[in-house]
Amino acid sequence: MKFSEYSSYDGLGLAELIAQGEISAIEAAEIAYQAIESRNPDLNAVLGTVRDQPFSEGKPFTGVPFLVKELILQAKGTFSRAGSRATP
Repeated sequence: MKFSEYSSYDGLGLAELIAQGEISAIEAAEIAYQAIESRNPDLNAVLGTVRDQPFSEGKPFTGVPFLVKELILQAKGTFSRAGSRATP
């Protein structure tokens, strides 16, 4: 799958593709990483990525890549500086 096709789906659509086996969770994550690598230099929106995280099973969005806004959410393996460079 190419990013142009991937980007036409929302989270529910991607979750359905993954659940039906039309795309793997690993393939979905790789497409997301490629999009970040190609577009982030201009946007400067993604501060870091976490690879090699296990996918939870049996959840509505199993395998669907997502971004975590560090100001609000915290996720295992990520850091949170509350949106400020001054916070260690």
